[in-house]
Amino acid sequence: MLTTHHVKIKAIHTVVPSQVEETMDLPFDRDHLLRVCDASGIRQRHVAGSTTAYDLALSVAQSLLDGISSPSEVGAIVYVTQTPKTTIPSEAHLLQHALGLGHGVSAITITEGCAGYVYGMQTAASLVSSSNKAVLLVVADTISKLVDPDDSGTRPLFGDGASATLLVPDDSSELTISTGSDGGGAQHIELDKGVLKMDGMEVFMFGIRKVPKLLTAFLASIDKQVQDFDYLVLHQANQLMIDRIGKKLGSAPDQVIKSLSQYGNTSGASIPLAITHQLSADREVPIRLLLCGFGAGLAWGMVSCMLDGETLLSHELYNNDEVC
Repeated sequence: MLTTHHVKIKAIHTVVPSQVEETMDLPFDRDHLLRVCDASGIRQRHVAGSTTAYDLALSVAQSLLDGISSPSEVGAIVYVTQTPKTTIPSEAHLLQHALGLGHGVSAITITEGCAGYVYGMQTAASLVSSSNKAVLLVVADTISKLVDPDDSGTRPLFGDGASATLLVPDDSSELTISTGSDGGGAQHIELDKGVLKMDGMEVFMFGIRKVPKLLTAFLASIDKQVQDFDYLVLHQANQLMIDRIGKKLGSAPDQVIKSLSQYGNTSGASIPLAITHQLSADREVPIRLLLCGFGAGLAWGMVSCMLDGETLLSHELYNNDEVC
């Protein structure tokens, strides 16, 4: 577990492609689609088409930097993706150049999926703490491109999106983060010959059996209960899974944030998307959040954090290489 003192979340911006696929419009049996809607809670997803994860990443990062007074304060970029346009060079370096940031900016790419936001935040917070400079965390994936369009088990679930989070030094703030992994379950979500394969039942059971225990242990380690938080923000994989995890933790229904109905499972971007979807940009009081990402790896991570009244939140649509 990593506790980083003097680190604050200054801004979270998110973006999704403008193209939408409605679940009930997909070319599958209608009764099957109704069951998917009921169990998963996913009514539609935003899909990238020809847009790349890097396109979304650049757009959302630029939008965030345009909204702060001094982009020169950024000392590093941490970019989390499993769907890069290129692996050589690392796309974090392409972001550094395209955003016009200085040559002294470190650029790190992390290959991580559904727990990617937490893994990225752990790395970014450590860099802030050690350097006393702001760090830009960017998460982007276009998982819909990896799904077999004829697979009725996966196509209705996965959408695309990106987020940018700015972490800055702050004397009064604290983040506590814990991550873990079990590569013994890697085969349950994997890329096979360029196509995403998922054992849905195994992943579901991992979520409802192990994740509550992980969260309970994390809360005990920081001497907190779920009731001490304003909101619980879980990886947005499945409505039934989220509800069961929340119930096992003893959280109230209105504590649990959901954005599944509009965005589906957007991999690492799902937690920040849920935050910008649910929370008001003009709130006046601090909000304490308990975050938990889990999935491919198998991997997981938990975060205890605070958003104050000055934390900037925004959400946009990406269309034809422009944010609209």
